[in-house]
Amino acid sequence: MAPLYRRLTLCGLLFAACLVGGLSCASTPTTLKPSWPTTNVLPTSPPEGLKTDAPTSLLRRGSDGFLYAVGGLPDDVERGSPFLARYSGDWPLDNTPRPALATGRVLRTFGEQAALVHLTYRMPDTSPEELEVTWNESAVDAPVGKGVFEVDSTSGSPVDSVMLDFADRPEAESGDVFALLRDGRDAPSTSSLQLSRRFRGLCRIEGDDEGTTRCRILGLAASGSSVSPPQPGDQALFLEHRLDKKPREAAIDVATVDNGSEQLQTRLADALDSFVGERSNAKTKIHRLETSLDATRPDFYRTSQDVEFRGGPQVLVGASVRERQGRRHLMVNYTGVGPAVGAGLVAAPPNGGTDLGPVDELQAEDLQSFAAVVWASVLIHRGQNSRALLHIHNLLSDPELDGPLRWHMRDQYAMEWGAFGHYGEALWLVLQDETIAQRADRRRARLNAMGTRVRLYDFLERPERAVDLARRYLEEQAEAAASTRLSALGMYAEMLAKHEEYDRARKVVERLQSHCPEGCRGDLASYLISISWVTSRDKAPELHDTMLEQVIALTEQTRGRPRAAARILQGIHYLERESFEQGLIAFLEAARLYRKAGDLVGLARSKHFVMLSQLRRDNFKNAIEAGRRELELRRQIRDFEGLSRAYERLANAFSTRDARQNPKLFLRAARGVLSRGYRIQRARGDFGKASKSLFVFASFLQRFGQTDQASRLFKRAVAFGLSSTRFDIAALSHLYLGLIARQNNDRATFQREIRRARLLAPLADDPRIEKTIERALESKPSQQQGPPTQLL
Repeated sequence: MAPLYRRLTLCGLLFAACLVGGLSCASTPTTLKPSWPTTNVLPTSPPEGLKTDAPTSLLRRGSDGFLYAVGGLPDDVERGSPFLARYSGDWPLDNTPRPALATGRVLRTFGEQAALVHLTYRMPDTSPEELEVTWNESAVDAPVGKGVFEVDSTSGSPVDSVMLDFADRPEAESGDVFALLRDGRDAPSTSSLQLSRRFRGLCRIEGDDEGTTRCRILGLAASGSSVSPPQPGDQALFLEHRLDKKPREAAIDVATVDNGSEQLQTRLADALDSFVGERSNAKTKIHRLETSLDATRPDFYRTSQDVEFRGGPQVLVGASVRERQGRRHLMVNYTGVGPAVGAGLVAAPPNGGTDLGPVDELQAEDLQSFAAVVWASVLIHRGQNSRALLHIHNLLSDPELDGPLRWHMRDQYAMEWGAFGHYGEALWLVLQDETIAQRADRRRARLNAMGTRVRLYDFLERPERAVDLARRYLEEQAEAAASTRLSALGMYAEMLAKHEEYDRARKVVERLQSHCPEGCRGDLASYLISISWVTSRDKAPELHDTMLEQVIALTEQTRGRPRAAARILQGIHYLERESFEQGLIAFLEAARLYRKAGDLVGLARSKHFVMLSQLRRDNFKNAIEAGRRELELRRQIRDFEGLSRAYERLANAFSTRDARQNPKLFLRAARGVLSRGYRIQRARGDFGKASKSLFVFASFLQRFGQTDQASRLFKRAVAFGLSSTRFDIAALSHLYLGLIARQNNDRATFQREIRRARLLAPLADDPRIEKTIERALESKPSQQQGPPTQLL
């Protein structure tokens, strides 16, 4: 069984994913029929400790991980009732509505004081807790970022596109990918309000016409078929923006069949080739290897270390012939080679492989089902998460997909919703699977879902639940294989360290180190990296430094990628000690190792840290060069989420430097980076980051006397700042709009803008903003400097 932390890995765990590059917790065979089980797993009453008293309706997260509306419900609120969740703090702008930050629907009510709710969308970097609920309003009544729009009409026969109502909503743009959902207001049952049940298919924006925007239906087959035809009144839920619709070239490696014939390898490779050939724009090649792999080994993910990594999306397929009840059966398995791009979350196939049946009865349909599962992994590894979501949904809609492959696909389906930040939906799906497995007496299946649930509680910021469940999971693995116990120990130690229970974490780490079986050095290093990454060196220096030393020792004799990941961790250690030269050396060595291994994902990550160390060394020119190189790599590998983060980091670099120290360099580098950064962050629906990029860009233009263009950008920064509650940006933008007006002798505009800046400053929850406004007003126009971007 592979490391559990890779089941649902996000930015903070990227280093560990580099080490093994395989799949995560193994799924377990069981039968899941019907296609979409209606197992009731939702709470029937509010959890203990939930505070239901509030001056108005508010959202609060229960200890069970689910979201509740508390504080009194109107009489007409019922199952399916829509709501908007708005900013709930002090609000001094009488003529401007509070920004809507989330939207969803009611699942069930508990008297007059509480209701169980389910979010359809929330703004990035927004916690739904304590937001104010306005009832019987949906996301089509007021904008929630790029979140949800209404289907105005459909066209084509069969339907090939929908028109979305974008009147007064300029946020969408070409390249946006939306999930089409049934409306849900008249849902016949609570389970029908799951996003996965409302899901009809995908569409991508391709143009607009007089207030409406055409969204073309996407499918995975050449025919472009979707799940079910959309209808007027449906909703379009923003998923992602594809800046480049051309996928990277991918590879599927097919090993020779262990204890089998060359003909079996040919049949398997041909089935994969046939399936890929039916996909539009597949860009995937099938390679036959001369290596034989045991598909039934419990740690099949380790076989990826024995295959040449080509540097791109790559999946390895193994097959074995094993005797079952006197007959020869074909067992298959697969794993990723190298990391998935962006937020891709990859589940492992059934533990011990998948039995496709007797060799002498093997049908083409059996091989095609397995090929479809492998294809899902290809899509995820190259960052095509929306297409992976649709592909897996289509597979699960087919009741003929049964047994271990169905279980595996349901596991992966929950992960895909998690990849888009819908952790509540993922929790709902996993709880269904766990309940089904328990009823069917499928212990390993239940434990598999239990391990996933640990991660979801962590993402939902329920640390007590995550730690307790991780402990229970570990206890139930007492009789499991060594690799399974090791993964359970690693997850438990990570949960303890993440939530600063360092004394307990230290003891578990000691057990982890002593229980490492032969050949697990890479796994042990990856666990220790994950635990180190969430361990505060300030609060637990001994634990942090001890783990770092062991990681270095474990990876010293390994090949490039594991050693490179250790060097990045080592470089961060040096930066924390303010040993900037040593940190730079470690990051440059990591970059060299990643480059040699052909790992562009790792190389991009190392360039980010090179930039950080160069900034700390006050070498701005080399820092910007490293940052630009990261941008190039992120574009090359189609990592659009990483690209957005890279632009944000570059904006931070510009915001902390005085342009007057090197105006030519600043002028040349900043204009393109800041303008493109804003466009990409807006495209991805992250209006908070977009507002910051706008403000830094406007500040840059003002410093160089381009006040007209700066004013336009400051105004846009205000709009994006208010909609995302970046009140610090909105207040400072109003301030500098006022100062520009004063320079232009426009006293009325000056007074209006300064009044707004003073109204918004207290909302920023940063006393420096108010002080900055007062200092700027006290100074003479000739003494004024550029906006203080370092405050952001």
